[in-house]
Amino acid sequence: MRTLLLLCCICTAQILYAQQDYFIKFPDDLIQVNCTAPIFDYGQPLVSNSNGGAVSISYTDQMITVVPDGCFIVMRDWYVFSNPYDPQQGCINVPNPSPSAVANHPSNLPGPIVAPAGTAAPWAPTVVKVTPSDPAPTDYSIFWSASANCYRYTQRIKIIDTENPVFVNCPASPVTIDDATPNDPELWNESYWADPFSGNPDRSEAPAGLQLTVTDFCCGDNVSAKYELFLDLNGDGFWETVIRSDFPPAAGTVNYNNINNPNYNGGTPRDFDERPVSPGEKYRFGLYSAADSLFQRHFYVGWHTDQAPTVWMPAQLPPGTHRIKWVVSDICGNESVCDYSFTVLPSSVLVHALLGKVVIDADDNCQADSNETGLKGWLARLERLDSIGIPSAEQYRTANTYGGYQFFVDTGDYHLTLQPPNAYWNSCPPDADFDIHSVGDSTNTDFALQPQVLCPFLETDIGTWGLRRCFDNTYTVSYCNTGTAPADSAYLRVTIDPFLEFVSAGIPGIDEGNHTWRFDLGAIPIGECGSFPLVLHLSCDGTVIGQSHCVEAHIYPDSFCLLPGWMGATVEVEGGCAADSVRFLIRNTGTGPSSVLDYIVIEDNIINFQGMFQLPAGDSLLIAVPANGSTWRMEAEQEPGSPGEPIPSATVEACGQNGSGGFSINYLPQFGEADGNPYVSIDCQQSRGSFDPNDKLASPQGYGPEHLIRPDQPLEYHIRFQNTGTDTAFRVMVLDTLAPWLDPATVVPGTSSHPYRFELSGNSILNFTFDNILLPDSNVNEAASHGFVKFRVRQRPFTPFGTVIRNQAAIYFDFNEPVYTAEVFHTVGIRYLPTAVAEKPGAVPVIRVLPNPVSRSGILQFENLQVTGGCFTLFDAQGRMRLQRSFTGINVALNAAELSPGLYYFQIFEGMEMTGVGKVVLY
Repeated sequence: MRTLLLLCCICTAQILYAQQDYFIKFPDDLIQVNCTAPIFDYGQPLVSNSNGGAVSISYTDQMITVVPDGCFIVMRDWYVFSNPYDPQQGCINVPNPSPSAVANHPSNLPGPIVAPAGTAAPWAPTVVKVTPSDPAPTDYSIFWSASANCYRYTQRIKIIDTENPVFVNCPASPVTIDDATPNDPELWNESYWADPFSGNPDRSEAPAGLQLTVTDFCCGDNVSAKYELFLDLNGDGFWETVIRSDFPPAAGTVNYNNINNPNYNGGTPRDFDERPVSPGEKYRFGLYSAADSLFQRHFYVGWHTDQAPTVWMPAQLPPGTHRIKWVVSDICGNESVCDYSFTVLPSSVLVHALLGKVVIDADDNCQADSNETGLKGWLARLERLDSIGIPSAEQYRTANTYGGYQFFVDTGDYHLTLQPPNAYWNSCPPDADFDIHSVGDSTNTDFALQPQVLCPFLETDIGTWGLRRCFDNTYTVSYCNTGTAPADSAYLRVTIDPFLEFVSAGIPGIDEGNHTWRFDLGAIPIGECGSFPLVLHLSCDGTVIGQSHCVEAHIYPDSFCLLPGWMGATVEVEGGCAADSVRFLIRNTGTGPSSVLDYIVIEDNIINFQGMFQLPAGDSLLIAVPANGSTWRMEAEQEPGSPGEPIPSATVEACGQNGSGGFSINYLPQFGEADGNPYVSIDCQQSRGSFDPNDKLASPQGYGPEHLIRPDQPLEYHIRFQNTGTDTAFRVMVLDTLAPWLDPATVVPGTSSHPYRFELSGNSILNFTFDNILLPDSNVNEAASHGFVKFRVRQRPFTPFGTVIRNQAAIYFDFNEPVYTAEVFHTVGIRYLPTAVAEKPGAVPVIRVLPNPVSRSGILQFENLQVTGGCFTLFDAQGRMRLQRSFTGINVALNAAELSPGLYYFQIFEGMEMTGVGKVVLY
């Protein structure tokens, strides 16, 4: 269990288990002079051995930055909870002794021992003055109680930091930047920018990629930076123009020839942005910053605009040899400097067009004929290849209504592929390679799509703008057939929360009882999509603001036709509220027996217990927990290779009452919804009062203040908007630039309040355009002034632990300035949930790995394990050793191409001690 009163740069948490009827030695205070490694461990309470039940130990951190003789102090409050623990009772406060008035005196550092009077050494209770002015020492046996509910003690960790921030990637020698982008005639195109050799006023430009990553183990990512950019814009080999990040020039300009002025002030303003846009849309120089991990921060020289101050692109610089000086500081006043020169090479001023169309190959001749139907919405990905054929950059285009796509490129090598919506399609050709030698021309490549199997592939999505108690709420239910055959007699089954009441729907529905409605859709042709509104009333009775309410849509037929490498088992989890308990049912709904799989049960946000299961086809396992008003959640492991939900789960909220006569809320949104199957969509939202009409939600929210999620956790974003102007909005456009660690190829546009056009362009720009939306202003029709759109996206493979994924959207109403949503963020982590129980004595922890299954030539990441000198041993199903690798850290490279695909088991040793076991599927 962990609670953060104030999130500081060095907070972590541990859980320790001991035995009851115990004595305690609290940790010593510390004075940390330098932080040369991540400083998680400052000691922890020690508990004596005796008999009884388990106790748990946790802590909270608070950072104090006003320290006369240091940088900051971490006040770490330790809590030792007895078993059973009553949260309604208080804790015994054990004071931290400081017997000397001299700062940093050694006698102030030892932590006290709390034990009964007369206890023999080494557990004799501490006898010491709590403060120098005390008339007599305090015998800490007075704080010991055999019936203690819990103890609380504050440990002090003083940080006296004298270490400078460390650069991860400061170049040791000059850098060359080869421009691989087409020329933009609206940038750096004026007579005063004329190339000194050719006289051409239209200078080419390159994304300079001036970036820096900084590590600080004392202050984490809490570092700041500034830069001075020295430019040679007249091509004479000397720097004459300086751009300061802390005092940048006006939008669209640089202050030419200011290098000899005090503080580089003054100079002649010269335009570099010649685009015909308003002043607020002109590019300006700035400094972009983002946390890379808990101890790192990333900076780069970028452009943004006054209208879109949080939308960044790399600064485009003209050819020449330039210089940048970075100055980075931490909160303790330590400073580091990185100073290097770089050369931007010139490039061509023209482009080459790569274009074509995506069609259904009706006559099976592997050619795109003129009379064949184009498929809109398919995603084309173009990768630029480096000199050895490795992708170095990527761009995307969404096929238009007629299946057309188009890229503009410079000379070079490229690789073009289609990103199918599922595995049912083959493409002729499967991909295409281009060696572009000339510009000003075009190359046409069409893709003819053939079915790998004739089978419908139905997808559904459901959502609403927001939930209001005591009001009608309008959901949108959408569906598509992205398969290779029509879906006959399709229908949707919608199950609604017990506190929601059906009001109406856009198509006829049948009440099947048990809060379930059926909607017949008839035949759904290939590539066809549709939607209908569903109005539900949220009751006032028995509900509270912040309570979560879920609606599930399930479209049929829901069978899979392509299941390579799957043994037949599929795990599903159901949850429900009974009179005296919350009941979870783990089912194997597949056709074969399951492997030995794991499950966990979470109470609010603490893992209450965990176990393993193995089920024959059609069998189930019932797990019951108390109906005590807690939010209970079960997560199970899915059978490797199964096409089912990757993490089967179920959550039950508001079942029974807690000791206060209520129930817990706000936990369900932290974990996400079990709708990884394309044919199932679950929308869980909390009822709300007043809030920002233009915002962005993310599911899952993530655990704790860092919004922690798993490395493989898909994300669903929900962008909401409202016309609060004074007239009807005829067009609304939502722009969303994905974070770098989100994979554009996995974007799935979702349901919305109104029809929209979707386009993915560049390497990560999502554009949802609502044409002719006719959205009334809120003064005229408040209920109809709202809109929303959803989309899903996955993380890129092997996203590093500690990565912060940030996302924000810009909403344009007609031609007005954009409205920016608040930024949502997630931090990638594993095993972030605290646990309420101890491991069994002598048990070896079961270590999970990511990804699983994994390629035989892939890299495994270990969950909740990091070793300094480990040995990884792999065994086959017969127990024979097949592979052994030494490793350090959290990753191990397999390099096991000689092994057969299948299920394997592994052991991990550190020295002579086994630190974990687990299983992994190789393919």
